[in-house]
Amino acid sequence: MKTKNIPELFEISRVSGVPAFLWSVPGVSKTSQIEKICEALDIKLFTLVGSTVDPTDVVGHYVADFKGDVLEMKQSVPRIYKILRDGGVLFLDEFNNTSEEIMAVFLRILDSGRIGEYQLKTITIIGAGNPPEMAPNAVPLPASIKSRFFHVFVEPSFSDLYDYVKKKEDGEKESFVPFQKPTEEEFLKTFKVAAEWAATNSMEVESTEKEEKTECGILNFRTLEYASRILAVCEKNKVSENLSIEFLYGCIGNSASSLFNFFRDRKLPSLEEVLSNPESFFDLPEQKKIATVENFVLTLNPEWLTRFYKLLRDNKEKEPHLYKTFVSKVESDSAEKLPPSILFEIAAETF
Repeated sequence: MKTKNIPELFEISRVSGVPAFLWSVPGVSKTSQIEKICEALDIKLFTLVGSTVDPTDVVGHYVADFKGDVLEMKQSVPRIYKILRDGGVLFLDEFNNTSEEIMAVFLRILDSGRIGEYQLKTITIIGAGNPPEMAPNAVPLPASIKSRFFHVFVEPSFSDLYDYVKKKEDGEKESFVPFQKPTEEEFLKTFKVAAEWAATNSMEVESTEKEEKTECGILNFRTLEYASRILAVCEKNKVSENLSIEFLYGCIGNSASSLFNFFRDRKLPSLEEVLSNPESFFDLPEQKKIATVENFVLTLNPEWLTRFYKLLRDNKEKEPHLYKTFVSKVESDSAEKLPPSILFEIAAETF
């Protein structure tokens, strides 16, 4: 991934809720880009630097509190909680320079957003680090931590740097467009397709100790769900195919392209795609066309459903089965969505 794509990765992580991890050589502006994005989107940011962090920076202090003859240990309010209690971004810089003791503390934050007795609201967690072979004191992430992120290697590009400097010289302001969030139903549909892909292809849960690139993900139940959420966000926001596959690779590894292609084959066209290019819709496999008709009847609003009906009506000699499927489905599930004039027209033809 190029440095210019960091804003897209940020939004993928924020909207999907999947923690992201940026790998790269030192000095390619990972930290400054995260700071700029948070500033532009008015999002609170709390940064921890792995090489200097102390456990008390994460969980606070535990203080002895005597209540009569009973000794209790009370947790002070952690600094993270003070800043991010209502949401924001937790940026873990140089995270793989952190001791295993600190990483263990973060497991609970990654899983549930809890810091001892304190519960954070929705936060975005982004980690960054240098591969061990590229930086002193850097270590590989333990498998238990690695599988809780999706990973991307950032390739530095002087062309990106030149474009950035030129825009600043020309007085252009950087713009960051927030991504749209898919509904939980859309997330679930994507997860269902991903689970079908894994079952159909007899995929196996992978060993957490396999030797792969630093940014290569591991396929298991958790990472497949992560991949599904990322894929749903990519589709909703028209992220490029190459970048989508790269994000999936950071979740599930070498099977990323296979999952992406399987999803695209199962993905039903939108009404906009059907109306703008009817011939491509009519050329789809029969089962996919029928599934599209049934999906539209259940999900479209009355105005759009009427437009789709008119397309099928005008092509019913070419596609009589689709027209009959539409009529049958409307009569059984969605008659109230169509105006009386259309229902009368359908009834007259049926009669």
